[in-house]
Order: sequence, then structure tokens, then C-alpha cells
Amino acid sequence: MIKFLFIFIFLLVINLCEAQSPYFKHFTVDNNLPSSECYQVLQDKKGYIWIATDKGVARYDGYQFKNFTKEDGLPENCILRMYEDPKGRIWFAGLSGKLAYFSKNKFNCLKTNNLLSMKIKGGVITSIAYYDNALWIGTCTSKSIFKISLGLNKKINPNLHDLNKDLQYQGPYIFSFKNGEFMEGNCPIYKKFNFNYSLNGEKHIIVQDFEFQEKAVQIVRATNISENEYLYYLSDELITIHKKTGKIKNVQKTNLMINYLFSDSKKGLWIGTMQNGLHYFKEGNILKSKPFIYLKGKSISCIMEDREGGYWITTLDHGLYYLGNINFTHITAISNPKVNSLAFFQKKLYAGLANGQLVIANDYLFSEKDLNYVNPDPNALIIKNGIRTIYPINNESLMIGGAIGLSQFNTKTNKIIWLKYRFPNKKTKYYGPHGLSTFVYHAKTNSFWIATFSFLQNIKDPFQTKQILENKKLNNKIYNISEDDNGILWFATTKGLFHFDGVKFTFEGKNSIALSNRINDVKISGNSIWNATKEFGICIKRGDSLHYITVQNGLPSNICQSLFLESEKIGWIATNKGISKVIVERWNPLKLKIKNYNLKNGLITNEVNQILKKGTRVFLGTNNGITWFDENKVITNKTPPPIYITNVSINKKNRSNKKLYELAYNQNNIDIHFVGLTYKNIGDVGYKFRMIGLDTNWTKTNFTKTNFTTLPYGNYTFEVIAKNNDGIYSEEPAKIQFVISPPFWHTWSFRIIAGILFIVSLYSFIRWRINKVEKRALENAKLYHQTIEMEMKFLSSQMNPHFTFNAMNSIQYYLIDNEPEKAQKYLVKYSKLIRKVLENNMKKFVPLNEEIEMLELYMDIESLRFAIKFDYKISLLNELKEMNILIPPMIIQPFVENAIWHGISFQKEVKGKIEITFEIIDNKLICSIQDNGIGIKKSNELKSKNTNKESLGMLITNKRLQQLHSELQIKIEPEIIDLFDDNGEACGTKVIIHLPYIESATENNFE
Repeated sequence: MIKFLFIFIFLLVINLCEAQSPYFKHFTVDNNLPSSECYQVLQDKKGYIWIATDKGVARYDGYQFKNFTKEDGLPENCILRMYEDPKGRIWFAGLSGKLAYFSKNKFNCLKTNNLLSMKIKGGVITSIAYYDNALWIGTCTSKSIFKISLGLNKKINPNLHDLNKDLQYQGPYIFSFKNGEFMEGNCPIYKKFNFNYSLNGEKHIIVQDFEFQEKAVQIVRATNISENEYLYYLSDELITIHKKTGKIKNVQKTNLMINYLFSDSKKGLWIGTMQNGLHYFKEGNILKSKPFIYLKGKSISCIMEDREGGYWITTLDHGLYYLGNINFTHITAISNPKVNSLAFFQKKLYAGLANGQLVIANDYLFSEKDLNYVNPDPNALIIKNGIRTIYPINNESLMIGGAIGLSQFNTKTNKIIWLKYRFPNKKTKYYGPHGLSTFVYHAKTNSFWIATFSFLQNIKDPFQTKQILENKKLNNKIYNISEDDNGILWFATTKGLFHFDGVKFTFEGKNSIALSNRINDVKISGNSIWNATKEFGICIKRGDSLHYITVQNGLPSNICQSLFLESEKIGWIATNKGISKVIVERWNPLKLKIKNYNLKNGLITNEVNQILKKGTRVFLGTNNGITWFDENKVITNKTPPPIYITNVSINKKNRSNKKLYELAYNQNNIDIHFVGLTYKNIGDVGYKFRMIGLDTNWTKTNFTKTNFTTLPYGNYTFEVIAKNNDGIYSEEPAKIQFVISPPFWHTWSFRIIAGILFIVSLYSFIRWRINKVEKRALENAKLYHQTIEMEMKFLSSQMNPHFTFNAMNSIQYYLIDNEPEKAQKYLVKYSKLIRKVLENNMKKFVPLNEEIEMLELYMDIESLRFAIKFDYKISLLNELKEMNILIPPMIIQPFVENAIWHGISFQKEVKGKIEITFEIIDNKLICSIQDNGIGIKKSNELKSKNTNKESLGMLITNKRLQQLHSELQIKIEPEIIDLFDDNGEACGTKVIIHLPYIESATENNFE
């Protein structure tokens, strides 16, 4: 009887608390789930969520389901069980008993599938586990456990072993627990029911007497509910045993058909049932704790806790559910989802609904009380009493204000008393309920202030109409009233903030746009007056100072609906985008700490109307029902989300995933897809990425794709990290490298070749220009030399008529004097001289000996012309006698002629003498011509008396010397020196000439 009583109470509590539930996100075929009939959910080592269904398997990344079927490599479409082994291979078991594993993005079927399917004999695989390098398979109806040896190498070589082919039993089972333990066992059929198990190879037998003879075991489920205890489900009983001794600690009979047992990381026990939903024991003890029932009527096939503490539940008829946070409780099965007001009284929560219903709730139960006014006038318009304010007035009563008036509700008797009052401008005899917006108890006067859309009434006792103390008119709608420590009332209105000191109203929004527009709520604590505005966030008035808290400080929205203050520095704010806890750490300058809660954390909706806190629990009235949570139990999600690069396309063409891409210079339009696996904020994950080599700064985004167009050539590393709902980023970024080759004209080989070609071209051009300039210079020089030669020849030729003129005069002289022999002798020498001169004039250089021979002929002829004879001497000094020297012709002759004609020809008393010397000094050919004539000074005096004409021979010679100097770049200007005797008298002249010369092996090399 006690057992049946316990079961009755157990089911009664289940039915009463079924409507209190956390928020479950629901996935169906409309979300691309392949089927609503789901058998198992699994999270792999990478973080992906896998779902086994009767129409294939799905992999979920927080954004979309990727579905796989037999066409992708599965053994069949109906997949019952999944399991990931320590090597990261995911195993899939089909309805027919065939197996496949997923590795390296590919499905692989086992070669032993046909044999395994035949041995199962129509049974199904109920469990899979991996132990001792083998795959263990538990079955139903086939009475066998199978072991598949996989081999020691990387390549799978399956070998099937039937471990129980000679036993008669039902209920074979295997389990691989989250603590790494492996269990296998069976449940034979005997009058004394017993079952055995082997834990990590150590065998145990459990014997239990039952009142009935035979027990049919079709399915076995187990979970480790503590370090030393396992919970088994066998047919219709939950059995707790000590895992090492096998001692039974508890047997709990149940009429529920259990599909799955699961113990979470917080020691909570989850029981998935057939058509009776999900049962949750918060403390994990099925005897001492009361269960919460979620998803009532659903057939639960599997429960799994992911790495972030979220729960995934598969059903056999309604798809997949996700519970992000078990600490958030919701009441949604109420008559109207819109909750306008909240109050906590006598350990119960009271919530006012928009339809006039009052919800009364505790941790497990809730009920509703109708607070709508029943108008005695049958013709009166029926208006729902939308409850706006709930206020405790004594130990058992609540004052409740609604759209049709003010009422008192006795929480013990459940009786309602309506306040009768009227306003001064209404001429009616009927005192009845009248709509109000809010009210407040005024401690200073021990009275109530009641606000309607435009009036205020101060009432001593709201339920005695004669107790109206005062009527006021503010001319704008009042949303809330709060009283400070001095008894001053503060009003949140459509036109801003007002206060009332008992005498007059004062507007507080003159110097603030936030306080001069609509204010939805005002709350006071100490010296701080917090105002929730409709458009400008929170404005806190402290004396004459105003402090603003907006989205720039971290609020989720500037549209603030209501407030709850823990102290003057700690406030809770309800907005249309969730709620915020604001802690003021410093007033001047304002320093804040803000914690936000929204749908991602577990709220039923982001649109919150009212907020209330009692102890550590926060209660919210929303447009979708009631939510509450324990602030201390909302754990920060510290799990860094894994991040993966899922696809890379180059020039709009998908490429297989690699760690390094080596690309051509024109393969530089790159799309990169990535995903961060975090499920607390499904479909809204934050990312940061960068392309090192292009920019080292991180770029934030909420998209799972980025594009880089026209990347220049170079080496790049793309990095991306994901952020979970509490701002924790991935431990390591997902990386991918790109090496974009430069175009050939930017390669070093091309640059070297181009440089060489440029240098060669430049050298060739410069060489061409130099050759051209040299050629032109050579042509100019040749032309110049030709010009010089022509001029030299011309000058030399000028010597002929000059010399000829003088010679003809001498011959004429001899003929006149009748000296034909002398004339003949002279003529012979002259003709020989003329021939020499004519020959030498055709040459640029002549041998020195020929020039000396010509000088001797010349001086012999000249000596014949003068009455006074003169002697001459020509000497070759040093090594000149052994050298072949070439000199310009007819350079020395004019100086010799000048010495004869202007020097010794005037010497009457002394015989003339001319000495010509050739010598080499410092590699220079020096010719000196010395005479014993009258000297330069006296010669110039005589010439000036006779004529002003300069010697034609000397003029021609000087011109030739200038030409030679210009051509040969040497100093050949003659040096003329007067010679004096001991008495200081002139005794001759010495001319020194620096002659150009060429030393040659032959005499006629230069012509």
C-alpha cells in the first residue's frame, strides 16, 4: 500500500507541476531535420551535434542541419544508435543490424554487415560501445552480445564474435559510461530473477527474489548516478546498485515505460519515458526529491548534455528539443500570457495578468484566481480587469489595482472586496469600481494615493467612500508612484518626472530631455531616484546631479519598462531586449558593471514588463508568461567554442579543405566559410577574424562567411575565433594559409633576367652611343687632321715660292756678275734641295737624317749667296745616332734661315757660324740653333728701320707650330735666347725648339 500511495503522490505532483518548465527550443522538419522520429542525439569530439532518425542522420552546427542518407554511405536510412569511439570514428547502427562509421568526412560500411544482420535474426541494435580495441554491440530479441575486433592498425579489419550463442536469456546490454567505464551483462529468466554484469572485465552477479515467477526483459538501461552507484531500468523497475559489490540499495517499481536514463554533470537525473514526457529529478534521488515533468505526452528516446551544459532531447514523434539552461523556470500554461505585475507575499509569487486573472505560484504548483468585477448592471460594458499593481497591506491581504478599479484580496479566504469611490467631476449616484493606472501607500500620512489617467485621490481607507481626503489633477497619465524617505511622492508620467511635497507638484524635467519625456517607472533607494524612460535608458537623480545609463554603457536597449532596486547602487532593469543587472561602482565619474540576460541565457522572451527579486531569485513578468531563475545558479558559460573552417572557394569555385593553398596570382578572390560550435545563442554567434599579411587587426562579425577580393600576391594566414554567449572566445583560432604567387613579371627570376636584359640593353645603347660619338669624333678628328694636314701642306707649300724667290735672286745675282760656274753649282744644289722639299712636303713626318740632309743643302746654298762665308755644324747627341727618329718637315729651316739672314748676314768682321744640335732630354727631342750673329735686339732695330714686315718664313713656321701644338697636345713653342760675351755685348742668338717626334723601325711608317 505504501508503494502505491507513493506512486499516486508521485503522479499527482507530476500533473500539478507540468506547466512549470524551462524554455525548450524545438527543431522539426520545418528546420530541415530529416524526420520527427528521432532515436538518439550525440555530440562528437569536434562539437557537432548528430541526430539519428528513421530517415537518415543529421549533423547540426548551430545554424543548419546537414543531412546524410544511404546515398552518402550509410548502411540504410533508419539509424537507431550512434557511438563515437576514442579514435574519433562515429559508428551508426541501422534497423537491420548493419553498421557504418564516419571518418575523415566519409562513411564506410563494414564488410561483416551481412553476417551481423543474419545473426541478429530480425532483432535490433540497442547499444554500442568501444572497449579493448573492439566494438561491442548489444541487441534486443536476438539474445546475443556481439564483439567486433577491429585490428590494431589504422585500417579496420572486422572480425565478428557472438559472445552468447549458447545461452538462453533476455536483455543483453552494454554501456560505455561518461567516466570511461565499460559494462556488459545479461538478464536470464529464472524464478529467482538475477542478472549479471562485467565492469571493465570484472564479473558480478546480482540476485533478487520477486513475487512472480517469470520476468520478461526486453530492454535494459543504466546510468551512473554517483561515483559508486548505478541506476538500472529493467522492464518496470528502477534498481539502484553499488557498482563494485553488486549490492542492491533500492528497488522502485514504476508503471512508466522508460526509454532512457541519464545523469547530468550537476547530479540531476533525467528519465525519458514513452508518451509521458521527460522527468527531471533535480537532486538525482527518485525517493526524496520531487520530479519536474517537461514535454508531457512526448515519447523521449534520448537525453544528452553538451559541453556547455545545454541539454538535447530526441523524441519519437516531435523531433528534437534543446534546453539551454535548466535554472530558468517558466509558467506558460496560463489563461493569458501577458503578465503586467508581480508581488512576492507569504512565500508565494503573485502575478497579475492582462485578463484580470491572478496567478498564485510556488516552486511546484500554481493556480489562477479570477479578479474581474461582476457588474450588477446587465447592460454594462464588460471590461477585463487588467491587473496593474499588487501591494500587500497586511499579513493576509493584497491591494490589487486593475483596469476597472481597486480591490482587496484575502489570500486565506480567497474573498474579494471592491473599493467604492467616485471622482469630483462625475455626477452619478453609483459608487463603483473605476479604472486606475497605479497606486501607492503613503507612509507619512498613512493613506493611499490612487492614480487614474488624469486624477489623483488620497484615501485614508480605500474601502470607505467617505474617507476621500484630497483630489488632484495632473493632466497627464501617471505610470508609477514612489515615496522617498522624506515622504515626498515621485511620479513617472507621460510628460516626465514630477514630485509632490503635500502642497504642490514640481516638474523635474526642465534641464533634462530624459526627465521631460515619458517615464515608465520610478524607484527610490536612499539618495538615488532611478527613472526608467521610454527612449533614453535610465536616468538616476542624486540631488542636483543626473547620471545616465544607456546602450553606450552596455544596456541592451534604451526602451526601459520597469525597475527593481536592491540598493541605491544596484538595480535590475526590464527592457524590450531582456533584463540587466546594473551595479554602480562609482558615481563621479560614473563607473558601472552590467550583466545582461536574454533569450540566449534562458529567458522565455526578451520583452519583459515587470521585474522582482526575492533573495537570490529573480522573477519576471513577460508577454509570454512568467519566468524566474536563481541568480547564483546561472553559471557563466566558460566553455570556449571550437571553431572550424568549413569551406573555401577560390574565384567562386569550391575547393577541398586544406591547411595550405598555393595559388596563382590571379586566383585571389577568396571566400571563406567558418562556424563556431556554441549552442547557448543558437544562430547568433559572434566572430573575429583577420588576414595576417594584409592586416593584423581583428574584424568583428556575426556572419559565418567573409570574402577577400583581389588579394595581392604574398603569404597570408587567415585566423578566425568564435565567441560564446558570455563573451568567451575560442582557445585557438582556426587557421588556413594562402601563398599567392606573384605574376611572372614580379618574380625574382624575371627581375634578374629583366635586369640583365636592361643592363645589356643599356650597355648596348651606351656602347652604341659611345661608338657613334667615337665614330663621329673619329670622323671629326680625321676631318680635322685632314684639315690640319692640308693646312700644313699648304703652309709647307708656301715655303716653296718663298724659298724659290730667294734662290732665283741668288742665281740672278751670279748671272749678272758673269759667274756661270757658281750659278751652275748653285743651281745643282738648289734643284736637289727643291726635290727634297717637294718630297718632304707630301709627308707628315720625315726621318731626321733626311731633314738634316735638307738643312745641309739649304745652308750650302745660302753660304754661296753671301760674300762672307759661314760655317755650320749639325750634331746628334746621346743615343740619337742609333734611333730612327721621324719629325715634321721644314720646322727647323725657317729658324736657320732667320739666323743666316738676320743674324750672321750683318756680321762683317767675324766669320759666321751656325751650330745645330739634336738631343733627347727626358724623352723629349730638343733642337737648338745657335749663331754668332748680331743678336735679337740689334736685328730687330735693323728690321724696324728697313721694313715693318715680319719674315714670311717665320710667320708660316709659327702657324705650323700652333697647328702641331693643337693636334699633338705638346709644348713645341720655340724659346729664343740672346747670347752675350764677357763684356756684355751681344754675340749671337740661341733658339731651342721642342720637336714632336716618332720613333719607328722604318722610316716611312707615317706619311
